[in-house]
Amino acid sequence: MRLRMSLTQKCNLACVFCSKEGLGKREQTMDSEDYKFVIRSVRKYFDEIDFTGGEPTLSNYLVDLIKEAKDNNYFTWMDTNGIKLGKDIEYCKRLKEAGLDRITISVLATDQQIYNDLTGANGKLFYFNQQGLKNAVKLFGKNVDINTVFTKKNSQDMINILKLAEKLSVDLRVLELVGKYDKTNNLYVPISEFKQIMNLNGGTINKKTCDEEYFVNGIKIMIRLPAGLGEDTPEPDFVWLTPDGYIKNVRGEELYLLDEIKSRNKQELEKKINKFLNL
Repeated sequence: MRLRMSLTQKCNLACVFCSKEGLGKREQTMDSEDYKFVIRSVRKYFDEIDFTGGEPTLSNYLVDLIKEAKDNNYFTWMDTNGIKLGKDIEYCKRLKEAGLDRITISVLATDQQIYNDLTGANGKLFYFNQQGLKNAVKLFGKNVDINTVFTKKNSQDMINILKLAEKLSVDLRVLELVGKYDKTNNLYVPISEFKQIMNLNGGTINKKTCDEEYFVNGIKIMIRLPAGLGEDTPEPDFVWLTPDGYIKNVRGEELYLLDEIKSRNKQELEKKINKFLNL
């Protein structure tokens, strides 16, 4: 099972459809030692930690927490917009040396104007996003994938995003825009249109990741299903840890853990997690 560990809600972009990981507005009440205590205490429940945000590279804790996770035998993952990786390849190398296993980079467009319109970016941020992807592939090879959101604004650029994935030999994950996060109320396009654009047929369901998977020219295309939203959709095997010390699942259920974390009470923390995960 995977723990999506949100390190911060700060971000250097302002995506028009940002879901904030579905966590809402949170105060930053956990510090580096709190996160390390959790990492050491919950290994029997989770075998993967996915560092998220906000934008996780804006957290001063990230490199140390990756090291802590590897010391405790987790598979480590990071979701990022890639900007800091594009600005500073040495930082990218530090993540690799710390033990980061895999990176997912958000690429919303190959066209700068479309990218700026969707993310609120300006200046060189588009360039840093694209360069961050290249730097990550240079250091992590095939342990990189592209994440994108299918919208009316970038729908015609999807072919170019796929070509970019093919050129770099990385997989592509596509998310359907959830209506409540379509702040402009005019970006939603059904994911069926993406399948038509890409001429996708014969996909299979990965119940662990909650993805519908296709293979095109050696590239895996993963379409994220609306997890846990209906009887016919699988529920992914992950939960979130929020910056203010809650554990939360895709159904919106959450449980406060901060008191146990701050007091370093591993026994009580385990009891609460057992109850939350219905173990």
